[in-house]
Amino acid sequence: KLGLFLSVVCLLCMVSCSKNSPKGVMKTYYSALQDKQYEEATRCFAGLEGEDDMQAIAGKLKEGMEKNEVLKSYEVLGDSLCNDTLAFVNTRYVYGNGEEGVSNIGVVKQNGEWKIDPMSK
Repeated sequence: KLGLFLSVVCLLCMVSCSKNSPKGVMKTYYSALQDKQYEEATRCFAGLEGEDDMQAIAGKLKEGMEKNEVLKSYEVLGDSLCNDTLAFVNTRYVYGNGEEGVSNIGVVKQNGEWKIDPMSK
């Protein structure tokens, strides 16, 4: 029983740590977009103040995804750390309408968690 408990604890630690990285937050964000979980995707952004901000951003994400026929696929290509609280993540994406792109997205560490910084370019 103890071995099973320790295995579960280790698995949970690996899962939570993988999301708490620059690449991890981007994977969480794109996965939420693919699943049409716009509020979950919004939780990946830094600097949002309260539920009203989250609802407004979630609405804009939904509108953008419907315009582009949802996110078909994505790939997190790599990241580069600038310091302990700033990094950039390179991603490639394809929308359902065939639009493709590559982005270099800034992420910041906020309260110990990596978040997408909408102000970084």
